Amino acid sequence: ISSLEGLAQNEHPGAEELLGVMYRLGQGIKQDNKKAFDLFMRAAEANQPLAQHHLGVMYFLGEGVQPDSVTALM
Repeated sequence: ISSLEGLAQNEHPGAEELLGVMYRLGQGIKQDNKKAFDLFMRAAEANQPLAQHHLGVMYFLGEGVQPDSVTALM
């Protein structure tokens, strides 16, 4: 986790994406939808498809954000 966090702080999209999944699902780290959302947003802007998918799911379900089905589909 510390290695991923270091890479994510240096804007490594793959690390941001993977760490976002871990924060969203609470896998090996305490669940934190705010951190997951922020990491996914940065990774999604770097065209990471898994991050884009998770952002869509978070918007659809309202996890850490207001539910928004239109944004979820985009």
